[in-house]
Amino acid sequence: LLCTYRIVKRRFMFKGKKRPDMTEGCEEKLDLEFVKWVWKFNKNERPKILEKLKNYKDKKIIVLNNPRDVDELIKNLKENQNGE
Repeated sequence: LLCTYRIVKRRFMFKGKKRPDMTEGCEEKLDLEFVKWVWKFNKNERPKILEKLKNYKDKKIIVLNNPRDVDELIKNLKENQNGE
């Protein structure tokens, strides 16, 4: 639900403009197919990705499930960078 909200929000914020994180020539657009893909991602796509990640058990893989996880990772990286 959060991801769907964010794509709709970006659509209105950058309507007809290039977002700073997008390559030249790509304008923000919103189509039903993409919204459906995002809406169904956790059910359809996420399990496939997690299954493929099992092939890399010897690697350290960090799965970020929500914005709080992202904030925590950034905090930890900064602390480690500063030698704390």
